[in-house]
Amino acid sequence: KRDYQKELMPMKIIILSFMTLGLMACGLMERHPGSGYLDLDENPATPPPSLQQVELQNTKEELGYQTKVLNEMEQQRLLLRLKLNQLEKELITKKEREQYYKLKPYFKNDSQRIKFLSIPTLEQRAQYAGVYGISAENTDYGPRSIAAIENKDIIVGMTREAVVESWGEPDAKEIAGNSIYGNERWVYQKYISGSNGYTKENRTIYFESGQVAGWSRE
Repeated sequence: KRDYQKELMPMKIIILSFMTLGLMACGLMERHPGSGYLDLDENPATPPPSLQQVELQNTKEELGYQTKVLNEMEQQRLLLRLKLNQLEKELITKKEREQYYKLKPYFKNDSQRIKFLSIPTLEQRAQYAGVYGISAENTDYGPRSIAAIENKDIIVGMTREAVVESWGEPDAKEIAGNSIYGNERWVYQKYISGSNGYTKENRTIYFESGQVAGWSRE
């Protein structure tokens, strides 16, 4: 056994020598400036925001908090909205989604919506909504608007209230003529994922008679 170990010892020394030389060679090796690797090593690119960071930023935009330092009440409201958004993502069945998005605009605040979504069955949820005088019969959102709200999207013919439910309050509003006619332009700033990370995009929604007539992106 000792003889066998003695035979292996020179081989180990040779292997270690090659590894040491290899590491030294890597350290001395120069890269061509045009290879693309040099910039990656010396000037690492800023990593794109994580999904959680983007969700936080988008939620701040929904509430109009993206450019301000939050007080305690605003921080609490932000936490509630993040919790609500998470519960909305956990809606599984079509019946659950239809029931919730029909009733969602009629709850007074996110706390009521969170409580509603925390109830286990459709029947119990309907009973809870009924306590506040809310039922599917007194809602006015059509199925297409409900589907758009669920997907955080907009469609032609959507009401202003439905747009707020889908995208939140706009960053800017412009009213054409008398406000009673419902001709308005709403501007949103959204974060869009791309090959170079996340960039801001301005989205403008045009309302005629209080309903979405079209939109543009810049």
